[in-house]
Amino acid sequence: MAAAPDLGEAADGGWNADQVPAHVLSVDAAAAAVALGVVSGARPAFDNRVCLAPWNLGRIIAEHSGRAGLVAHVRHQAAVLCDVADQLSERAAAVRRQRLRAAVQAPR
Repeated sequence: MAAAPDLGEAADGGWNADQVPAHVLSVDAAAAAVALGVVSGARPAFDNRVCLAPWNLGRIIAEHSGRAGLVAHVRHQAAVLCDVADQLSERAAAVRRQRLRAAVQAPR
């Protein structure tokens, strides 16, 4: 469905059908970077702002040959992210979950 050519612009002014997979690609890459940092023993941080930035979404879209290319890359990157997740020890994964909970509960 995501590769359908006639999805067009969002009626409510939200992201279009190319920006959504571009955002997924950006978030997945950032999450993989954080997970690899955990594997290496670092204390990485996750900052989602660049994943939301219109200039970044446009850059990702421009690097692909249409929506089908974006969707194919999302599928490939999902496998990469799973491979990275498999490298996390149970202890590292538990630390990551604890940090995520703390970040979600932190006052803004």
